[in-house]
Amino acid sequence: MPVLDGFELCKKIREIDNIIQIIFITAGIEKYYNKLRKQSYPELDCIISIRKPIENEKLVKTVNTALATKEAN
Repeated sequence: MPVLDGFELCKKIREIDNIIQIIFITAGIEKYYNKLRKQSYPELDCIISIRKPIENEKLVKTVNTALATKEAN
């Protein structure tokens, strides 16, 4: 994204709605991505990330998990 990275976008979304589930789809390595998130954005601990290429089954399972988590809250 040319103006914001995903973390900055997430922070802006959180300013509007702090309950919404956010799923990052990344081409990066999850371990690096999670380390960067924890170091730079510790307040964004409820992000789910999945790595490209995405299998349909994994995407559906991830979205269903996010929806179930939201409903539980």
